[in-house]
Amino acid sequence: METLVVFLSLILIMAAIIPVIKLEHWWIRVFDFIRLQAFVISLIVLAIGMIYMESSTLKFVTLGALLISAISQAIQIYPYTILAKKQVVACKTPDSRNMVSLFVSNVLMYNSKTEGVKQQIAEAEPDMILMLETNEYWAKSMSYLKEKYPYTVECPLENTYGMLFYSKLELSGTELRFIISDEIPSIFTKVKTPSGKEFDFYGIHPKPPVPQESESSLERDTELILVGKEIAKRKKPSVVAGDLNDVAWSYTTRLFQKTGNLRDPRKGRGFFSTYHANYWFFRWPLDHIFHTDSFDLVHMERMNNIGSDHFPINVILNYTDPLEKEFIKNELNEEEKEDVEDKLEAIEEVMEEQK
Repeated sequence: METLVVFLSLILIMAAIIPVIKLEHWWIRVFDFIRLQAFVISLIVLAIGMIYMESSTLKFVTLGALLISAISQAIQIYPYTILAKKQVVACKTPDSRNMVSLFVSNVLMYNSKTEGVKQQIAEAEPDMILMLETNEYWAKSMSYLKEKYPYTVECPLENTYGMLFYSKLELSGTELRFIISDEIPSIFTKVKTPSGKEFDFYGIHPKPPVPQESESSLERDTELILVGKEIAKRKKPSVVAGDLNDVAWSYTTRLFQKTGNLRDPRKGRGFFSTYHANYWFFRWPLDHIFHTDSFDLVHMERMNNIGSDHFPINVILNYTDPLEKEFIKNELNEEEKEDVEDKLEAIEEVMEEQK
């Protein structure tokens, strides 16, 4: 038992150290995802070690190092627990003319069961719907939505990166973009609330850092950063939604948030883990909705399983005049600025090589 505890402790300690390495290799970045699981397993191994290991220097060093690694994991995930301070305040006086509801669902392209998502859309009655991993089959199945959602952006693809976007709210300046790759679309559009106020919307689904998709997280990281930089440059109320293929607590997501000065309604409310829908212990918050200070939160909910490997997520925001609020400015420090520029330079080199 002592040998097993030492072996597991070494793995868990490495799981806490590896994510600190700022390299984009997939096998490094995958350790960003498992912080919650590593923390829980660390507590179990600590308990077993305290009971079964004999008092010795080995026990003190092993369990001491494991405790430190568990604390480091806890620090990373703590902001997404109900014990932490909420980053987005709850809206006390929702205004129906300024409320915006958004339903986001990665439907899994190979999932042919459309009734589940149809039922949840009917129940939620969102103002906007963003569906990811949609192909022609899904586009045809969802075409009935156009009756109630007259503003649409459709880009069905057979490569698991198709997008469908439906809106009851008026859209303008709509663009279908391919920021990093001709195979990976994203959506930009201006949205007008019933009261006439306008905000920018970004729908994104960058490529994940996994061997079958990409050996590196560079494309994902750069797409997020470029969106964040555009939001900062435009200085407009903005909402970003989609499957970011990154967890909320990763360094890249924090860079993205700070670059665009974006808020995460998850913070202080829970993980709202959307992937993997079929394995309760291996779940991470991959599907996100971020926004600028111009919104308060009315409601946030992870929906039920629709047959996909992702749960849908439904969020209701209330547009608040930014002039009435004190902005929270999160400036990038010098090291973070260098990291951003390094990623942008690296992706330029990659794109040049691909030409």
